[in-house]
Amino acid sequence: KRVQGEYPSGVNVKISKQKGETVFITDSDGPWLFIALSPGVYNLEASLKEDKKRISEVNIEKGTQKVFSIQW
Repeated sequence: KRVQGEYPSGVNVKISKQKGETVFITDSDGPWLFIALSPGVYNLEASLKEDKKRISEVNIEKGTQKVFSIQW
C-alpha cells in the first residue's frame, strides 16, 4: 500500500513512434525521468500496476524541451 504523498516506484514508461515502433521502455523508480528524444511525434504511456494513463501525440520539436507530469 502506498502512503499518500510518496512518489510511486515501479512505474512502467513506454514511448513509441506514431506507427507503433517502441523507442524507449523502462521501469522508473521516480520521481524524475529524463529522456533525450529525436524530433518527432511520439505516444507516451505510463502505467502503475493496473492503472494506465496515456498522453498521445507528444510533439518534440528540434531544439526544444517538453515537461510532462503524470500523477496517480
